[in-house]
Amino acid sequence: MKKRNWLIGIGLSAILVLSACGGKETANEAASKQNASSSEKAEEKDNEKTYELKVGYGSIYGAPLADIAIDQGFFEEENLKVEMVPFQSSADGLNALQAGKIDIGLTFGSTAPLNFIAQGSNFELIGGHMEGGHPIVVKEEHKDEYKTLQDFKGKTIGSIPLHTNDVYFKSELQKAGIDIHKDVKFVEFKTLSAILEAVKTGKIDVGVSGTAHLTKTLKLGLAPILWINDLDKNAACCRVTVRGEISDDQAIAYKNL
Repeated sequence: MKKRNWLIGIGLSAILVLSACGGKETANEAASKQNASSSEKAEEKDNEKTYELKVGYGSIYGAPLADIAIDQGFFEEENLKVEMVPFQSSADGLNALQAGKIDIGLTFGSTAPLNFIAQGSNFELIGGHMEGGHPIVVKEEHKDEYKTLQDFKGKTIGSIPLHTNDVYFKSELQKAGIDIHKDVKFVEFKTLSAILEAVKTGKIDVGVSGTAHLTKTLKLGLAPILWINDLDKNAACCRVTVRGEISDDQAIAYKNL
């Protein structure tokens, strides 16, 4: 009986040792397979096609998300070779997009591409680059005079026609029952800098400004009294715009971007 128990003990020990060895071999095999898989993926990544894109942006606003991607090497990780092309105005950039001189428009606003689409341009909006941040500004000493939209009645207001903030502001004035042709006077400008200078010199009472000019606004002694987000909490600016009829290769490149 004792001999039998001793033999059984040896048998159980052998089984445990073999199981342990088998487990160790399985773990090693799994590690080898994982390493091989990682190597294959890395090799596949190296062999993936590199997509070249010319990306246009408004020089006034820049393209901060693209700046981050360039700094952090995200484009390389996505097999993209990106050339950033600046434009002085949204219209210039969108005309270049339409002519095929660039592949994508980043910071050309939202109302500008929509206006091009309304005029027959074959554009598609495939994403967003930023939201909100556009201020309405006045002289610092007059900032407490504006409590509601009704306080803009009788004022002379400077804006750039079809600028995102221009469209939102005029729309909200009309919703508040203010006739933008009779109750206020809008003066058209070509640049936001010109608007700020006009507010400073008293040529206009109010300026419809933009995100990139806040530092200059404060230096000139002007103050934001209202933000586009106050007018509409879902206010959208700078849609990512491309030409229509997107090819398979372009679809992959755009998605990677």
